[in-house]
Amino acid sequence: MMTTDADDCSCCAGIGVETPQTVGNAPGLRHVAYRIGTQPDFKSSLLARLSSSDYPALGALTARTDDDWTLALCDAFACAADVLTFYQERLVNEAFLRTANEHRSLIELARLIGYRPAPGVAASTRVAFTLETSPGQPALAARPVVIPAGTRMQSVPDPGQTAQTFETVEDIRGRVEWNALPAQTGMLPALSQGVTDVYVAGTHLQIQPGDTIALIASDRYASSTDSGLYTVLRLNDVEEDTARGITRLAWTNALDAKWSSPPAAIARVCVFRQRASLFGAAAPNANLVFKPGTGLFNRDEPPPYEWRDFQLGEHGPIDLDGLYPKIVDQSWIVLRHDVGLTIYSDLVTKGQLLAEITQIQDKVAAAVLKDDLKPVSSSRFVAAPHTYLLRVRQVQEVARSDFALSAKVSRITPQFADGLSSVPLRSTIVFAQSDEFTPVARPIREPVSGSTLTLGVSEPDLAPGQALAVTGKLQRVAFPVDTGGIEFIGSTRKPVSGESFRLLAPARMQAVRTLRHDPTYGFLIPVVEITWRWSLLDDDGNTVGVKTPTAMLVYIDALSSDLPVSEVVLIDDAPDAVVATSGLTTLRLKAALAHCYDRLSFAVNANVAVATQGETVNEIAGSGNAALANQTFQLRQLPLTYVSSASAANGAQATLQVRVNDLLWTEAASLYAQPPNAHVYALERDENAVTTLRFGDGIEGARLPGGQNNVRLRYRKGLGVAGNLRTGQLTTLLTRPLGVRSVINANDATGGQDPEAPEATRSNAPLPILTLERAVSAADYANYARSFAGIARACALWIGSGFARGVYLTVAGPDGRAVATDSDTYANLVDSLRRHGDPLIPIRVQTYTNTTFTLKLALRLTGDADPDLVPQAVLAALRQAFSFDARDFGQSVTLDELYAVIQHVEGVLAADISQLYTMRTGPVAPQPAAKLAALLPSLQADGTVSAAELLTLDAAPIDIGVMQ
Repeated sequence: MMTTDADDCSCCAGIGVETPQTVGNAPGLRHVAYRIGTQPDFKSSLLARLSSSDYPALGALTARTDDDWTLALCDAFACAADVLTFYQERLVNEAFLRTANEHRSLIELARLIGYRPAPGVAASTRVAFTLETSPGQPALAARPVVIPAGTRMQSVPDPGQTAQTFETVEDIRGRVEWNALPAQTGMLPALSQGVTDVYVAGTHLQIQPGDTIALIASDRYASSTDSGLYTVLRLNDVEEDTARGITRLAWTNALDAKWSSPPAAIARVCVFRQRASLFGAAAPNANLVFKPGTGLFNRDEPPPYEWRDFQLGEHGPIDLDGLYPKIVDQSWIVLRHDVGLTIYSDLVTKGQLLAEITQIQDKVAAAVLKDDLKPVSSSRFVAAPHTYLLRVRQVQEVARSDFALSAKVSRITPQFADGLSSVPLRSTIVFAQSDEFTPVARPIREPVSGSTLTLGVSEPDLAPGQALAVTGKLQRVAFPVDTGGIEFIGSTRKPVSGESFRLLAPARMQAVRTLRHDPTYGFLIPVVEITWRWSLLDDDGNTVGVKTPTAMLVYIDALSSDLPVSEVVLIDDAPDAVVATSGLTTLRLKAALAHCYDRLSFAVNANVAVATQGETVNEIAGSGNAALANQTFQLRQLPLTYVSSASAANGAQATLQVRVNDLLWTEAASLYAQPPNAHVYALERDENAVTTLRFGDGIEGARLPGGQNNVRLRYRKGLGVAGNLRTGQLTTLLTRPLGVRSVINANDATGGQDPEAPEATRSNAPLPILTLERAVSAADYANYARSFAGIARACALWIGSGFARGVYLTVAGPDGRAVATDSDTYANLVDSLRRHGDPLIPIRVQTYTNTTFTLKLALRLTGDADPDLVPQAVLAALRQAFSFDARDFGQSVTLDELYAVIQHVEGVLAADISQLYTMRTGPVAPQPAAKLAALLPSLQADGTVSAAELLTLDAAPIDIGVMQ
């Protein structure tokens, strides 16, 4: 038998008591439910109690129509209770860090645990000053120019930006000669055995292959006698280098060993423009009859006849075969003739002798020479040239009549000469009309790179630790004529002879041990393959890798169309980091140069100062009143500038200076527990960036003394990401110290950060409690870095390298900006970590790897959706969900996550993602990828550690289609 409950539907229960309702909340909610009822609930409870036997005094109130005064009163109370519970719930939510919505609530909640939201920080950079030259006044130009702290400059804004004011924070002493210090562009080595070329100053020198030159060593050039080293050569190649203003002179036969003991310094290179003969060279033969067969063995025959005095004097003078008016005093001449065939060679070469006599002659010659005749070629004897290098003391025009010749000739009297009587008149060639050229340094083709920098001038006043602004074009390399063995890494691109690229990093030699099959013996043998790897940039801006078997790429000069790059480097702090010698300065840097620079365009500016964002303000805050406890003043200009500092707990130091009765008072983090007479103040900052100064009450911190306008302030205003400028934007001097011509920021202005946003306060407030201002674990290092001014993201891992283990910290700046290793933020973060962590633990800080991805999708829209607006809304939702602020290091991207974001957009019925890939890898099959992984730091095979990756949506347009 079945029974039925007649009140199963509760329709007969009537009006019941609905309040107070039970409140229950699961942990981790972003909103707390705290209302005990709403207006209908409260009204229902009141009406139920009117009919309740628990309240007999209300029994007479039996009317239940809305126009009854009793019901009207209940309805009004229910409305009031609804409003009260609504705001009570709002207030309760504002009492929790996770659920608070008001910025002020977050600030006050954070103060309860001693946390103050980050006030933001000013961007910083290093600026290079160019000083005015003083033509014709070298003494004035040599004086140092003092550029004081507070020198103001302003940026030239890009579209969408506002002009930013920066000021220097230190005095520097600049020098005109430090405007542009060149790199060493050449090396002047002493000539030695094996050299086949020399460089001289100038171009368009009218020197041609085949010309005769003389290399004159310093000892010969400066000698008062005819002693000293020289060599006469015939050129086979002449190359002009117009970019450097030099000319290369090359010859075939290398210098011999006499130039190497010791290596000789060359003083001059003489090029001879005139070729002449001696007077008498064209004289007729004195032997009117010449009989074949005459010679040494025919002694019954008289020897050949010659003209009387047919020779030069032992010491000159030297008569030429004509007039040569361009030969001048103190110039150089060369007398050159073949040594000829001596009496011994006459035995085998002169005359018409039989083969049998030739053998006898060889034996006679060997006996006289005390040595075997050792032919070195198909010819038994080769005529050797002999040269005389003479300086001209005097040139005269004389008339000469001799040897059946008569002519006006140039008579040369040499300054010093001996043994000229052995010079044959007929076979001697005279090289004259010399032009002297100064030898110059052999050009260095290799780029400027690495941690050692050699300047082409001597600058002993450069100091260890000094900052230098480096600028120049990237070094170019070109493929040689023979491109055999050159390969593009990861590409099918073919090398083209002569194609040039910009060099991004020095070439790396890589040795790999492999096994190679030996076809002779049929087994594997171990071999070491050596290759050179080059990181290059083509003219389209694409980075390419090239592998070569040797260092065979050719260094060439940068093109005029190449854009310069710049950076700031620091000289090492060691006392021997600056070594100045005659004409050169060698600098050891703290870190290697980031680029490979072309030497001709390379320049160093040493007039460098640190500048930070913000403009100085001087104002009178008001008058002190000793009768008031905790007197307060507000800054009239905002925002107050904070600069990066390693000593501050959160990495930001206020630029405010407070003077009371001209005495400097100092800032304290809090007035709590301060001595009664301590001249301190505390700064309070509200959600509108208004800064308030609070002074003590005489118990915790001193009260302000009475006075009229005796509280004076000096501070700077301005900070934030607007100050993060690119290189070259700070170019307008607002204050121009005497002697300063221009200014430019030599590197990017970085580190600027806006005041902390509410969401950042929500996540960062617990961090000081977690770290307690010290770093022990890897999580402590990450949390400490996250709360440091100028750092937006941080990830720390313990990574071992060899026998050591250290903390590897990956960081990112605001808005995903890189944290440059030469920035103040980087230096101060590392310094602060060492102060608050274990100084014996190695710390490596590196900026993150920004990896982007893209996708291709098609949407199916609802019938009422706008086909133009919905794709834009989908794109906006994707960019927000996969922006830098919404992602973290090592966070992967999945198809499910993408579909979830897309489906939440109103108007989207369905979606189909056909491609999903990172820009680093491209669309690797299969497509779409189910998951894109972001890498965390890891130790690589070459011993380096890779930085953490952060995956964000690429800024390029996304292919979003609409399915019909």
